[in-house]
Amino acid sequence: MPINLPGTLFNKAMKARKELAQILEQIISTRRCKKQEYNDLLASFMDEKAGLSDEQISDNIIGVIFAARDTTASVLTWIVKYLGENPSVLESVT
Repeated sequence: MPINLPGTLFNKAMKARKELAQILEQIISTRRCKKQEYNDLLASFMDEKAGLSDEQISDNIIGVIFAARDTTASVLTWIVKYLGENPSVLESVT
């Protein structure tokens, strides 16, 4: 279990997450004031039918951001691996 000590990577990650959550809170607040229709992921989380608090909305958006980053990195790693193992495929796509 990570320990949140100053100067550790975990501590830095938690500070960054807190800052991101604050930015998302501002975005959510601005959207609520505008009363404008949006057709995106944030709007679907903000829909009253979803029944989510602003903190839950923020947590979900952060989860999506990091899940997308990890998935993309993983896919790119596998593409490079397979292209390296299959020169004919590499040649056909370059």
